[in-house]
Amino acid sequence: MNLLRYGTERKSWILFLVSLIYLITLSGIQYITLQIEWHDSGSILYALATPKSVGYFWSYEFGVPFLQEHNSYILGLLSFLFHFFPYLELWLILQCFSISFGIVLLERYFSEIMPEFEYSWVLSLTFLLNPYVTHAHLYPHFENLWIPLFSGFLLYANRGSFLISLPFLLLALMVKEDAWIYAIGATSLLFRRVRGKTLALYFFIILLYVGIVLAWFTPTYFPDKVSHFSDKWGKSKSELLIDLFQNPFSYLKLLISGQFKYLFVSVLCLPIFSGWRILPGVVVAGLWMSSISLDRAFLSFYFGLPAILLFYYSIPFAISNFSDRLTKFGKDRRWILLPTIGLILISIFLLLFPGNYSGRGPTVAKLIKRGKANTLNSIRDTFTLVRLRSGCEEKVFASFSYAAYLFCGNDIKMPYHDWKKIESGQWYPDLIVLRSPEEELVSASKSVSEMILYFDKNQLYRKEDYGSRILVWRKIAP
Repeated sequence: MNLLRYGTERKSWILFLVSLIYLITLSGIQYITLQIEWHDSGSILYALATPKSVGYFWSYEFGVPFLQEHNSYILGLLSFLFHFFPYLELWLILQCFSISFGIVLLERYFSEIMPEFEYSWVLSLTFLLNPYVTHAHLYPHFENLWIPLFSGFLLYANRGSFLISLPFLLLALMVKEDAWIYAIGATSLLFRRVRGKTLALYFFIILLYVGIVLAWFTPTYFPDKVSHFSDKWGKSKSELLIDLFQNPFSYLKLLISGQFKYLFVSVLCLPIFSGWRILPGVVVAGLWMSSISLDRAFLSFYFGLPAILLFYYSIPFAISNFSDRLTKFGKDRRWILLPTIGLILISIFLLLFPGNYSGRGPTVAKLIKRGKANTLNSIRDTFTLVRLRSGCEEKVFASFSYAAYLFCGNDIKMPYHDWKKIESGQWYPDLIVLRSPEEELVSASKSVSEMILYFDKNQLYRKEDYGSRILVWRKIAP
């Protein structure tokens, strides 16, 4: 028994370290080659460590408390860490560790569902290599916290450990306002795995959270909610629900669309063999694909992550069904390793050749291509930005491409959002850092060359020499 436990712990540590090395490598390449931009990494950092002069837990994009933009109460629990270390590096490290921890929990969940399968650790790595998962990691976002939280919930729920599974469920619900949908999908996979009363209690807790937190607390204390849903789906939630019942075939067509086929190919169509357990992933994917926003409809960035999670939670049931069929027909059960090998091959192929459907967001292919271009210059520029950040000036005006690197809990503004405040004299930055010769990724009312001319002529500022790519002006002390 002790040897078995030692072997399990050793396997978990190895899996954790392999996952961590993979994720840190990708984030490291991103970081040193300046591929991490303000959206969404910087805007999340801004909420976590909002400067006192602005407010608390603030949305830079919309100028309201962040909880009016997203009901991400879990960020409130994390914010105290970032007040001590309000830097991009902490967010990247936290994400790498949380996903790696999630991979370990996922492997143990797989082992719980199919104890006869010796290669659950390989199956866990196929999840890590899945293009939707890796690409979600390449766009740092708090939704990645669902990987450890939902995996931990299902693991301990399957073990019958209600008191351990409950914190995982509650924290998963606190990640974002749409988490309750995925929580219902994940909980439905516990059918016939846990006692009926326990299953009902899980559903009750989810609905209670929806009623108390989302339907009462948030509208009461944060009444001016940013209309993300209506803006991105072209209709309200109730209108979408009515349309779903009135025109079901228009939504069913999404299941034969190119983006759904791509999603399904990435899991080798294995959820089909899990029976009814395929449904939560299908429903969630359909909801995202019904968006009028192409990024969401194509499941780019992190938008495909919930569906992939639910599909992967169903895969061990599919493999168990394969195993039962092999036993029934007297075949060698080692043949069930073939689907896992197939998942590895398809995951690696889609990572390197992402195609149009997952190519809208950050991909490994883009990471490698951009990393090869001017690597030495990018590394040098990264260190320059970190040195500039070390002064942590109170007010900084920065390029969209540099802002996440320069944020240190200070009042930071960008051309696309606040140029008019600069031009009108409403706001005087202590430090200006622009990127040249490229134009801003999110365009402003003035071009970069016009902004350069403005600061060159402004007698309040002195230009400093940091090379031709990073242009710096500092406010002259009175």
